[in-house]
Amino acid sequence: RHPNTFSSGPHSKFEEGRVLLKGNIELIYHHGMGGLLELGEEYQTHEKETWIKACYLGKPFTALAPKYMDWSSFSNSNSESDDPDPRSSINSVNVQRERLTIGSNDIVLINASVHGTRSFNLKNIADLLECQRTSRNLIGPRKRVQSWPNLFYVVTGPSHFPTATGAFDERLLSEKSAFSCIEKSTYRDWQMEESSMLKDYLPMIGTDMLPLQFESGELHVGGYDCLHWMMPGIPDLLAADVLRFINARLDY
Repeated sequence: RHPNTFSSGPHSKFEEGRVLLKGNIELIYHHGMGGLLELGEEYQTHEKETWIKACYLGKPFTALAPKYMDWSSFSNSNSESDDPDPRSSINSVNVQRERLTIGSNDIVLINASVHGTRSFNLKNIADLLECQRTSRNLIGPRKRVQSWPNLFYVVTGPSHFPTATGAFDERLLSEKSAFSCIEKSTYRDWQMEESSMLKDYLPMIGTDMLPLQFESGELHVGGYDCLHWMMPGIPDLLAADVLRFINARLDY
């Protein structure tokens, strides 16, 4: 685990992170950024500012991000400690944060998730994009020009649960033993919903990879999980696709 990522959710190793990459590029992750997603009570969020409100008020977008920790101030010399790494005591509850402005030099990758209230999340994203479109088309004294970030949508990948189409079925929760993911999925409701609601507003990343994903059920985590992918695998190909997409559209 990278020392500047912090656990706060049930489905991944971290739910919040801030990493400094080569070239002074920052990578920030938090599912609560912009106040766009409602994922359920088990997911914590410390973000109170919403980008939809900021857009209608003509204000810049901001986001809370963890401050970089000075790990040199921590000592691992206490051999009697149950945990030899004191960094594990820092989590999403007690980490210090600072508010950053997310501007025109920044790239924001969005996905509505399959957790929580997905339809609500998609509507929030669409409402934000409609506000941006309307604001950019205003003229005269009402025109508000903001240094907003570049927004891209990452298309949701398919699931390969052992059902007729690959869609999840609540009855699978009663299975007492692990099941195998099917190889090919025909469940396309998520991708069709995203396309119909968002394709006219912003670029969609990952659509070219969907044919491969629909036929790659064996690359899921497996067990009881036919939604999340193993690594290395599809996530690495998607990350490369994101970089190609950004380089082709923006001058970075």
